[in-house]
Amino acid sequence: MVGRLQGRRVLVTGGSGFIGGRLVERLLLEEKATVRALARSPGRAVWLSRTQVELVPGDVTQPESLPAALEGCEIVFHCAALLSGDAEEMHRVNVAGTKNMLAAAHRAGVARFVHVSSMAVLGSTFPDGADETTPPRPGDDPYARTKWEAEEQVFAAYRKDGLPVVILRPSIVYGPRSRWWTVDPILRLRQNRLALLGQGDGVANIVYVDDVVEALLLAATVPGIEGEVFLISSEERTTWRDFYEAYARMLGKRLPTWPMPLAWTIAGLTQALDRSIERLRGTQRAIGGVRLWLLLGLQVGRKAAGPLYKLRRWEMAMYRSRAQINIARARHRLGYRSTWPLARAMGEIERWLRLQGYLPEQV
Repeated sequence: MVGRLQGRRVLVTGGSGFIGGRLVERLLLEEKATVRALARSPGRAVWLSRTQVELVPGDVTQPESLPAALEGCEIVFHCAALLSGDAEEMHRVNVAGTKNMLAAAHRAGVARFVHVSSMAVLGSTFPDGADETTPPRPGDDPYARTKWEAEEQVFAAYRKDGLPVVILRPSIVYGPRSRWWTVDPILRLRQNRLALLGQGDGVANIVYVDDVVEALLLAATVPGIEGEVFLISSEERTTWRDFYEAYARMLGKRLPTWPMPLAWTIAGLTQALDRSIERLRGTQRAIGGVRLWLLLGLQVGRKAAGPLYKLRRWEMAMYRSRAQINIARARHRLGYRSTWPLARAMGEIERWLRLQGYLPEQV
């Protein structure tokens, strides 16, 4: 379906980011929408300035900057978020920033507010077949926790103010311009810092960025779904071996494997050394010798750990899990279908990586 939003004015937050940027492209080129993007950092939005997007200076953490961005907009796609960094700053952007956007959207009288959350709210371990009725367990991870708290703000705006909201929870999103799940695996493979844990047969709940964008467009246009939340993922069952070996083949490399118990032990030891050194920073010179020995131990541990160094326990739990999320609600209520299986997606990604110089040019 093309032109579902033709001629309608929409606002995209996070338009210079990975998902938001691809959404902007689709809105302009295929939907023929009138697109406005909230630009917190003009430097990051240079490529947007070359398009027909209307850039409006603003920041989700500054409520006074939002009314001008929302004026005349019918639909809001709230993609802006911090994925990592300081926990307080993540809360300020992901939670307080979402609350600011909701309040401004309510005052502007928007017809639909589409909020991008994350599968991360379910935690690193969840039962096979987990769906939207599965209780969120974000744990201590600041990203997962703040995304869940942001969802609570969205639901509150729906219940209290009647704001027409829809929440999407994409699984792990990969594709061109993805730092975490496309560029980073290639860089780590080139530096021999990527290995499979166990047999790599854990389930990778992944989704290609264009499938996410299609779900966003559906969330903005399908009637009668206000107040609902939808998990979005690929319908193809993919293992972590499938996922990472696709990248390894682009480089002509083989993936090393680590037995899971050994991997768990080594990662735990190097992280314990890290924490010990962090606690000793700024302490008296009298324990300098202890700190020196810990530093030496950490260097040895880092070398021994190789690709496992700083691999967090929630990541290891994710790689071990064989649970696949259930996207039946998105299929039935949104009409969502995943049209980008791994092989097709990796073909597009490889072309992009070569154009960007991450892979050598083919002769």
